[in-house]
Amino acid sequence: MNEKEIWQTALGELEITLSKAHFTTWLKGTFLFQLKGNTAIIGVHNGFAKEWLENKFNKEILNALKKPLQDLKSFECKITSLNTPPSSPNLLGKKTPKQ
Repeated sequence: MNEKEIWQTALGELEITLSKAHFTTWLKGTFLFQLKGNTAIIGVHNGFAKEWLENKFNKEILNALKKPLQDLKSFECKITSLNTPPSSPNLLGKKTPKQ
């Protein structure tokens, strides 16, 4: 499973768990930026979304990510865009080329 498939699986779980308003407001435009060790890095577009996802929906997001990633211990959010590649290898052993 690649990062996009992992995040789509987690989003499917979160869509069931969270209210439609919360799902749309906080998870729209997010993506799995990188897997680093036992930590998932979620790409978000601003600090407000970062704060809400890390603090208000921590348990829900972690549980949703653990479905495809059983060994996952934590996640964190990074303010970034889809055009910003990660700078180090991910958990799946692939390197993303720098642009």
